[in-house]
Amino acid sequence: MKIFNIRVGEPLGAALERAELVMTDIEEGKEPQQYFGASFQTMAQLSKVFSPTRWALLEFLKDHGPMSIYKLAKDTDRNYSNVHGDVKTLVEWGVIEKDEDNNIMVPWDKIVVAWPILKDAA
Repeated sequence: MKIFNIRVGEPLGAALERAELVMTDIEEGKEPQQYFGASFQTMAQLSKVFSPTRWALLEFLKDHGPMSIYKLAKDTDRNYSNVHGDVKTLVEWGVIEKDEDNNIMVPWDKIVVAWPILKDAA
């Protein structure tokens, strides 16, 4: 199962621990477990990249399979240039990819969003 992980407010130590596990696997001659994802300091930063409109595009692509940007814009009843910009951003963040026919697609079985629960400052 291919998972794309989105983390918000993850401590640097957690990312370093993942890197250390990969390095240990490599040193021991093991195949390291692949990890795909993006991290954000705050929910506001996450929201700038993953806006509700972009989430809707991801859901539509996941449900309908690979297609051209033109078809995606037409099928979602959105302006082509706006969809093109959203697709460009999502490709840059690695959430969608282009296939061998140059169609865009969601290559992930699951996208997981996680952030730590804030504790009371009492």
